[in-house]
Amino acid sequence: MKRREFLSSSMAAGAAALVTPTAALAGTRPGTLDASATPMAGVVAPRSLSRAWFEKNLKSRFLIEADEGRPVQAVLVEIKDRAASECLDQFSVVFQTPAGAEVSGLRWLNHTEGRFQLALDEPHHVGNAQMHEAQFSLLR
Repeated sequence: MKRREFLSSSMAAGAAALVTPTAALAGTRPGTLDASATPMAGVVAPRSLSRAWFEKNLKSRFLIEADEGRPVQAVLVEIKDRAASECLDQFSVVFQTPAGAEVSGLRWLNHTEGRFQLALDEPHHVGNAQMHEAQFSLLR
């Protein structure tokens, strides 16, 4: 197995383990997880979170789940290019939230196309808003 295939399949397996409900695993033997097991409703598959997916949803609204499940409104305002290589697509996405919103760290984001987790950086402030970035480094 090539390194790229290994990394892709490892990432997919890890993501499936995170989003597959426990009930879907009932009655399966270890190592026999059915790839067609139903994921949680509305969860966006991690491999769907590509630069193209974010470009399609630029300027759209998201709800970020803050502490105690309190939703914070956010808007995807920018996609920044990062150093890329032949094998990696590196970029970050920037979300604008109201000033004072505490949404740094690993958070669930809700969008009309589904629900997913991102690690959001500490904010930088712009007027009455703050900007949170999530970094991506994806295999091509």
